[in-house]
Amino acid sequence: MIIVGTEVSGDHIAMTKAAVERSGVLVDELVAQGNPSPTLVELENVNEELSGVMMVIDTLSHEMSTHMSQATTRVSELNEIATALTQLVTGEAGSGLSSWRT
Repeated sequence: MIIVGTEVSGDHIAMTKAAVERSGVLVDELVAQGNPSPTLVELENVNEELSGVMMVIDTLSHEMSTHMSQATTRVSELNEIATALTQLVTGEAGSGLSSWRT
C-alpha cells in the first residue's frame, strides 16, 4: 500500500474498515442460517483476521497523522530559524530569532 497523504489514506482506511465490517455482517448472517460449509467457516476466520489487521492499520494511520503534524510544526520552526540566520548573515534589519522556541 502506498500512502499518498494523511487525508487520502484516512479515507481509504475508513472505506476498507467499513467493507470488512459489512462482509462480517454478511458472513454472520450466512452462518446463522445453519449448517455452514467449510468454505464459509474459513471465510468467517479470514474476516476476523481482516478486522484485526484493520485495527492495527487504523492505529498506525493515527500515529502517522500525529507525526506528520509534528513534522510540519518542526519544519515551520526551522524555516523561521533559516530566515533569521539569513538576516543575520546579510545584515538585514531584525534578527527574527526572538520568536523561535526550542
